[in-house]
Amino acid sequence: MAAISRQQLIAKMHKVLKAEFKPVVPDVSRPILEQVLFACCLENASYDIAEKVFARLGEGYFDLNEVRVTTVAEIAETLHELPDPSRSSLVLRRVLQAVFESSYSFSLENTRKHTLVRAIKTLENLHGITPFVISFVLSTGLDSHCIPIDRGAASALLVTGIITQQDYDSGKITGLDRAIPKKLGIEFSSLLHQIGAEVVKNIHSPNVRRILLAINADAKDRF
Repeated sequence: MAAISRQQLIAKMHKVLKAEFKPVVPDVSRPILEQVLFACCLENASYDIAEKVFARLGEGYFDLNEVRVTTVAEIAETLHELPDPSRSSLVLRRVLQAVFESSYSFSLENTRKHTLVRAIKTLENLHGITPFVISFVLSTGLDSHCIPIDRGAASALLVTGIITQQDYDSGKITGLDRAIPKKLGIEFSSLLHQIGAEVVKNIHSPNVRRILLAINADAKDRF
């Protein structure tokens, strides 16, 4: 039997995941900084949990400056339902500090007025921001065609054979945006994120195993 191409595996993943999960339409009305902070909560977490803790973050503090000057440990208590609340809290607090130090305000709306290249540079210059957060903001807030990939999504791509161990280890996974048409980018991203969140919870769960094997039967050798 001929080997399955990467493009075929990606198409199969899209089909299988669409049958398993409901695509999530992102809230594009949020200001860019809120998109950034939400993405900090969403990385490796389910959409439901991310929305819940993000709402709690807004309710539990007077303003973003109070969040900025709060300890990581205290923020982590607010975000305790996330897979790694300490890491998420550290990223979130560092980003807030970087935004404040760059403009003495809490806004990134100027990125909407700039070229995409300049917007990317602005985001990349925020100390502590992760590639997942950058890609998420570009795709949901700045109309760029990106596929945000966190640890869970990368693990799903690795197990199904879509990426190599070298890709996974380097953290530089390229080509997905070329394999997925822009009009399907948001849908595919949300589906990939949902299986990724399940992988983070338990990659050896019967349901995760069933879904990944449906994408590529050879995945059984990579669990």
